[in-house]
Amino acid sequence: MSSTGLAQAISRLRSSSRVAYLAADLDRLYARYHHPDHGRLLANLVRWAARGTIPLSVEGAGVLDCHLYRQGQTIVLHLVNLDQGGAWQGRLQELTPAGPFTIRLPFERERAELLVAGGRPT
Repeated sequence: MSSTGLAQAISRLRSSSRVAYLAADLDRLYARYHHPDHGRLLANLVRWAARGTIPLSVEGAGVLDCHLYRQGQTIVLHLVNLDQGGAWQGRLQELTPAGPFTIRLPFERERAELLVAGGRPT
């Protein structure tokens, strides 16, 4: 509770649904200032609401844009390094390496290949 006595976050379980309300606009604040606590709070809220059914987990050093989608029978994971100019909309001063990454998907893969770097992931 805040000093006003009003709740700042409310969560509810309604039959099989999970609902959460945040009084603050943390998504906008995180997009503007990239404060790690805001990001963790939003990510944890989404994980709670999804009951752990999020189809992709990527862990590692760097700021990435991740898209998981299907093309016919193929599942494509597109990762883009957003460190430096890509994330902050400024001039690119240097290329910052990202990774290594640990990627978890909820299904078995027959094969995987790295299209830009070449080769196969471990």
